[in-house]
Amino acid sequence: MLNFSIALIRNRQKLNLTQEQISTRIGVPQSTYQEWEKGRSPKIDYLPKLKEVLGLKSVDELLGIDISYPNIQSS
Repeated sequence: MLNFSIALIRNRQKLNLTQEQISTRIGVPQSTYQEWEKGRSPKIDYLPKLKEVLGLKSVDELLGIDISYPNIQSS
């Protein structure tokens, strides 16, 4: 499972955005966003906005959760 703070950093850098740009788009102080990249967890309310700003398909991607199901064969 990918660490949340690493996922934030990687996705922000892919978009060539600064911490200030991300924090402004999310509506939090830059210092708050910096804490998230350092390992502090945001309130759950911010996850959908982070997903949107970072252009991710789901919050699972941001949290590093891989929800893949094995092929199920029906008899």
